[in-house]
Amino acid sequence: MAHDVFISYSHKDKVIADAVCAHFEQNGLRCWYAPRDIEPGEDWANSIIKAIESCKVMVLIFTESSNLSVQVLREVSNACRAGAAVIPFRLTETEPVAGMMYYLSTVHWLDAMNDELSDAIRNLYELSKGIVDKQEGTDGYTPSAKLEEIYQVPKEAPKKKGKLIAIISAAVAVIVIGAVVGIIIAVNNPGASTGTNEVIKATSAAIEDEEPQVIDYTDLDAPTEVFNLGATTDGIGTDINETYANGNIQSNMQNRGYLATDGEWYYYRSNSDNKLCRMREDGSEVTLLTDSGVCAFCCYDGYIYYTTNDSSNKLCRMKPDGAEVEEGLFYDIWSEFVIVGDRVYSYSSIDGLESVNLNGEDERVENTLEDAYLWTVDGNYMYYVYYSDEGDPYLHRSKLDGSESETLLEKDISCLTRRGDKVYFSTVDNSGIYTCDSVTGEVKKLLGGWYTDMSVTDDGLVAYDFNEGGYVYYSFDDHTQTLFLDHLANEYQAAGNKFFYDVYGTGYCVINLDGTGKTVLN
Repeated sequence: MAHDVFISYSHKDKVIADAVCAHFEQNGLRCWYAPRDIEPGEDWANSIIKAIESCKVMVLIFTESSNLSVQVLREVSNACRAGAAVIPFRLTETEPVAGMMYYLSTVHWLDAMNDELSDAIRNLYELSKGIVDKQEGTDGYTPSAKLEEIYQVPKEAPKKKGKLIAIISAAVAVIVIGAVVGIIIAVNNPGASTGTNEVIKATSAAIEDEEPQVIDYTDLDAPTEVFNLGATTDGIGTDINETYANGNIQSNMQNRGYLATDGEWYYYRSNSDNKLCRMREDGSEVTLLTDSGVCAFCCYDGYIYYTTNDSSNKLCRMKPDGAEVEEGLFYDIWSEFVIVGDRVYSYSSIDGLESVNLNGEDERVENTLEDAYLWTVDGNYMYYVYYSDEGDPYLHRSKLDGSESETLLEKDISCLTRRGDKVYFSTVDNSGIYTCDSVTGEVKKLLGGWYTDMSVTDDGLVAYDFNEGGYVYYSFDDHTQTLFLDHLANEYQAAGNKFFYDVYGTGYCVINLDGTGKTVLN
């Protein structure tokens, strides 16, 4: 259904979003907001992006919670890129964080802190209606002159201090020059629908920095916090191929597995209809493996497992060279899946946790737990983030069948993933990144600060550092961090020694975790 207004908000402010939506729609402005307008089975991220691109106005419910929400930040960024008018509906004196200020520093704010909420919503409607009518060329509607008094411009955000920030600022000024290299490769691709040998022209642009700006720094305030959530009795499931390495890890739950490596090849989604490609570590021998789009994928036990990027939502697999394609191992699978031992797991808030074996047999429902925000499994237990009655996303654990469910940690969780016998999670209260031993229950704090977009590799983890405004690589070996990308990405995945990302529709790129070798993919 067509809509005029996209409402961006934190889940903690849903009551306000509901009130805004109700008033707007009662007076003729159709709104779109999640989760109400996401159809069952639709990909959440794709639905939101499409809704933003087709709206005329984005209303941002600006509170302390939305200010700290990376999802809201992404929505605002996409709205700015799509050319939508953004109206921050300000309900707090809190200053915008650096990332939010970047996008909102030039827009006017509607200050709702000193008015009755009902009056503020009416003013918000009047302003939004004026913008919509102006874009549609509708005659006979003139916004009230009082709106000039309603507008408020936010104060300048506090300036960050420190040597590191000065260096990063200098790095941003470096102009990157790209050289495009064309590669023509003869590909034997039995998995393609034509069933014939094809000659495919694939291109990638290698971008060499003049002087790669890589900053290594040690966490001087080494975290010491250790506590125990209680040992499990069954340990963890067997894992014959170390699923949790090289991009095949369970961070596919958050970023849908956009990059993987089997040690010989790197696999990634192309800029051409999200088709699956592979390349060597140096970017050579680019090969197209599928003739249609894919969503999540991983390397496991000599196969590439992937989900289709269409309405069939099916799980498929093929050999690393595109041969021996087997379609429909699992239908109605959501884009996020993981493999533990000999089973593939998929979760949706509608159907619960389902699984099937690697041959597409023995399909079963593991549990019917609803409304898990993030999730991961270890073969015996399911770890998930579930909103409490107060609306707080706490960490929970249950047996795979949903029994013995318990709240493990009363902290707001923003990321959740797993590697081996360790569960990793980050919090939104600026306290940092933690790891929980899924056998002993011991929790250790790895990093202090505010992080999101976490992805774990063999030797460390990658996360977006809000305090520095970019992605850092944290080494498990020497506990140092490297800032290798100084902006937020829309889609992302770390694998091997590379980081795959997209900057809000500008195209997929890959960069080494030391900050060198940035490449625009085909």
